[in-house]
Amino acid sequence: MRARWRATIAVAVPLFCVAGRQVAFWASEELGCGGDVKHLHACEFAGVDLLPIMGIGLFWLPVLAILSLPVSLWVVGKAIESWFRGTAP
Repeated sequence: MRARWRATIAVAVPLFCVAGRQVAFWASEELGCGGDVKHLHACEFAGVDLLPIMGIGLFWLPVLAILSLPVSLWVVGKAIESWFRGTAP
């Protein structure tokens, strides 16, 4: 059972990163949050400033997805290997 949870969490991390980037991209398009360094205007939704969240979503989450994908594939591969060998805890 532990191997199944490990594999589930391993798959969830890159999916979370991709979904976060998509949400940030959607917010930049739909809410009109944009501009350059000199002409940034406040982008708020329900009283919350979205610029830091969009910065994380548009820059850091793709980087984390690229870094977490090989680790996730390795963990899932080990879980599948243990299932086929019958040594899953």
